[in-house]
Amino acid sequence: MMFNRLVLSRFDPGSFPNSFILKNTEILSNTSHIFNSSNKRYFTHYRFHKRIGKGNWNRYVERYTKPASIENTQPIYFNYKASYQSTKNSVSYLWELPKRIAASTTSNQLLESWVYYRHKRKKLYHYVMALKRLNEIKQIDISDWRFKLIISKVVKRARQDVNVDLPAVCYYLGNLKCVEALEKVTYHLIERMEYYSPLQLGRIASAFSSCRLFNKYLFSLLSTRFRSLIEIASNSSIISVTQAFANCMVYNFSLFNTVSFEFQRRVNRDILHTKERMVNTAHLTFSFKPPKEPPSLSELVELGECFATAKYKDLGYFNMLSALLVDHVNQPDQFDPVMIAKAISVYSTLKINDIPLMEEVLKKVHATPYNFPPAHMASMLRSVSSMISRTLKIYHSLTDVAIFAHNVGLSKPELLSSVVANLIKNARKDRSEYDAPKLFEVITSKIKLDGEAFNLFCYQTRRLLSKLEPCDFMRAARVMRRLKREDMTDVKLLNLMALRLAEVSDEFNARQYNSVITDLTLSGNIQREILRSMWLKNTLVGRNSKQDCRYPRGFKPTLEGVQTS
Repeated sequence: MMFNRLVLSRFDPGSFPNSFILKNTEILSNTSHIFNSSNKRYFTHYRFHKRIGKGNWNRYVERYTKPASIENTQPIYFNYKASYQSTKNSVSYLWELPKRIAASTTSNQLLESWVYYRHKRKKLYHYVMALKRLNEIKQIDISDWRFKLIISKVVKRARQDVNVDLPAVCYYLGNLKCVEALEKVTYHLIERMEYYSPLQLGRIASAFSSCRLFNKYLFSLLSTRFRSLIEIASNSSIISVTQAFANCMVYNFSLFNTVSFEFQRRVNRDILHTKERMVNTAHLTFSFKPPKEPPSLSELVELGECFATAKYKDLGYFNMLSALLVDHVNQPDQFDPVMIAKAISVYSTLKINDIPLMEEVLKKVHATPYNFPPAHMASMLRSVSSMISRTLKIYHSLTDVAIFAHNVGLSKPELLSSVVANLIKNARKDRSEYDAPKLFEVITSKIKLDGEAFNLFCYQTRRLLSKLEPCDFMRAARVMRRLKREDMTDVKLLNLMALRLAEVSDEFNARQYNSVITDLTLSGNIQREILRSMWLKNTLVGRNSKQDCRYPRGFKPTLEGVQTS
């Protein structure tokens, strides 16, 4: 190299051929970094991610992490072995912690036992046992820092360990309403979706259904995976997945159609498997299980409730369910009224007017009314009333409802207020007659009437004056006296009732007549002549001085010309 440099500096370049000059020029260019090293700028690289001496350092953010010291990174090897008792005490948490978890009856006891062994490295099954026990206790504050510590470790293990039964963990988290933790493990569920069995898919669906949590991509993968495995799925798993889609308002009608067809196939065994589904599940180890049992009637009704929540109406499925329900109703021994009430509410929600089924159910209710709990009977009859046309008029139905509620002690003000509202609503278009004295006696015993309801009572009572029996007169008089305390009176109705009472006084016994005229006299201002003629026919007053106590609350008529003997 030095020879070439000296030759070029001593001789004239023109005396050499061009090839020699070019070759030596390349050599010089390749060796320029050796001789011209002063032009190279060197930078210090030690701890900073920005070159020292370069650029502006005003907004520099330190990202240097100090490495661990040697004593923290090196393992400790003891030159002696621990005794048996010391070794046993050091690992005793492996069986003592599960004992404490199983013995805890409150969430605080469980969390305290967990904190007691806070310095120990827990196994994965410890976390799962704690979540399972908390699900059994069902009373926990998810904002507790001790509970958050357990959840954070579970989520971290789910990311690192592939052997974690993540669907079971999600099921426990869903029952505890841990929405934040469920959202964190959603990504790992999506990654492992193709490896899950139908039972695990059902647990995932139940977890999201409990929290009303929806992830569009996750539910799409779950639907695709479950439809390919539906032939080997259990009945409970199918119901869990369908219920999750319904509760989370994911209207995947393709999945609903597949589920409906599968349940119909299992009920009717003459429908064979399709070859396509047999090929899809032929490579799975859990597909070699024996064929699933046909779903029970309660499972069919439960699936119908899921369809009702999702507003999915499959008439083929519900026709099959109707036939099974009719057979169940006609059985004398095995009869479940609660299940029948649920099924009727499903038909009412989807507006499927299955008249034969409703008639069979009503016959069963009429034959054995005491086999039905009151709440379920009321729910069932309410659903039936919306599907079967009314045979009685609305007024008779309202009267029967009010009297029945009064007799059984369920006449709450809210119920009677709704009865009054329906009376006023239907009075504008229907002027038919009904037992107004009896109905309004029940109503006024619990609530106060407004002006419109009082006018309706007076109008109906005036129309029925010619048809009133002695007991009806007594009821109407009691209602008028009760309303007088609220400053509500109708003088015209009182005078008409007094005149009619004088005409039919022979139909009353002495005590009935005395009670009616006393209530009417205290209900308002009746004309003097009518009042005198009414009291003249009272045979119970003034026989002797001892009978003065028969007047209610010290009342005694003081009318001129009234004979008391």
